[in-house]
Amino acid sequence: MSWKTAKEAIKTALGTDSRVLEISFMGGEPLLEFELIGKAVRYIRKYAPEDKRIKLSISTNGTLMDGGKIDFLAENRFDTQLSFDGVAGAQDHRAPGSFRVLDALLDRLRNDYRPFFRHHLSIAYTLAPSAIEYLSGSIRYFINKGIPKITVYPVINHQPGWKEEMACRLESQLAEIYRMCLEHYHSRGKVPVTIFRGKYPESLCVEPEEGAATCGAPYPHSIAVDTDGEVYGCTVFARSYQEFANPFLALCSEHLRMGRIGTPRFLTSLSHFPGRALSLGIFDEKSNKYSPSGSCSRCRYLSDCNICPASIPHIPGNRDPRKVPSFPCAWNRTAMKYRERFPAVPDPRAKIEGPPGVEDDIKFWRKLAGKTGHPERGECRRQKPE
Repeated sequence: MSWKTAKEAIKTALGTDSRVLEISFMGGEPLLEFELIGKAVRYIRKYAPEDKRIKLSISTNGTLMDGGKIDFLAENRFDTQLSFDGVAGAQDHRAPGSFRVLDALLDRLRNDYRPFFRHHLSIAYTLAPSAIEYLSGSIRYFINKGIPKITVYPVINHQPGWKEEMACRLESQLAEIYRMCLEHYHSRGKVPVTIFRGKYPESLCVEPEEGAATCGAPYPHSIAVDTDGEVYGCTVFARSYQEFANPFLALCSEHLRMGRIGTPRFLTSLSHFPGRALSLGIFDEKSNKYSPSGSCSRCRYLSDCNICPASIPHIPGNRDPRKVPSFPCAWNRTAMKYRERFPAVPDPRAKIEGPPGVEDDIKFWRKLAGKTGHPERGECRRQKPE
């Protein structure tokens, strides 16, 4: 990406009415353009209006994170998503031989950049069917490393290696992850794997608007600027890093293209963008879709489904916007099954100490909790411990 394109993208973001802006650097591998990122951050710091809160983020494979780059990310409080698939067997599917580099990186970040490690680092785990056997071992590895946030994403492109009979293997891996996360939750009060977090967010308690899309890609509140300046509704539809084997995927990319950043045509196209994107059908109501497992409307996990709509045009030869690929569907059904079992609210025992300044009240309630009584008789007796 040229500086001219990056600068125009930042100017466009800073010129919006949004009070909170997140500017994210993605790839490919964005740290290959570290000088450009530094120049962009300096520009943001200089020209961002005082009434705007700027959040910076980056998604990186971590192999270029030397001392200078780590210092920069930590000093500027970058939310840093590390694309890392865990133990060596799993990571070798992504980048053979890179496990030792990333393992050493995590140790360095935990030991030398503790605040950054605890508050700004997360793991993006991309799960492919061929690496299912390593899933629980990889999650255990990350938990033992002290990673505060781990998100598993099933791959969105076509996976010919997935067979429905592999569902039992996926089930056993998620059952083990559930057990270790539950143990971690009870012992430390932390939930590092994000599928078990926020079990009942407010959005699930509100009826969706009629015709609302399944994700934010068709709306211009979030834009992805490609290296050549072309703008898309989501990075997964950008053209710079991929070839479209499926004509339907190419059509989706064209419909998700908003124009070139900084041109009058771009500003004009924004008003027409949602209608053009929604006409594809892949963002339609989830209940209208289906997978090889059946109709989505009959799935008990429909309201909590998070399958990426971009996976639909990645199915070879598919032109049906209602057809959902089998592997992301299997992942979602199994993950939501264990999410449903996970505690919805913090265990009250984890908060037994209470906030500062209420020690006497806590002692009183502890004492009362150890007794049973009959208030109407004015008596109580000590309860024997179990």
